[in-house]
Amino acid sequence: MAAVTSLSALSGPGSLPGGDALAIAAFSPALLWISTANELAYTLSAGRSWTRVAAVNPQGATGIFDVLSSAGAWLLAPGTGLWHTADGIHWTQAGPVFSS
Repeated sequence: MAAVTSLSALSGPGSLPGGDALAIAAFSPALLWISTANELAYTLSAGRSWTRVAAVNPQGATGIFDVLSSAGAWLLAPGTGLWHTADGIHWTQAGPVFSS
């Protein structure tokens, strides 16, 4: 649904996250996630506009989604952390992969 009309223009509110998409997953037909090396974003409009999730930063790792059902989903960034959502919008960190 989204299109990049200019590679030199600054991205506006609701645009796709910058950087390459490393993982994409769907929670429903309208609620999708996209993970890049340094951020997670979601859409409630099947990709027309995107919102960044401030609580998640894979810190350069490739994120891996595990969508169990409409009851919840997980995002693992190996070596960085593990996050969980029950509603598809609000994410909490379950803990770092390695604790000190």
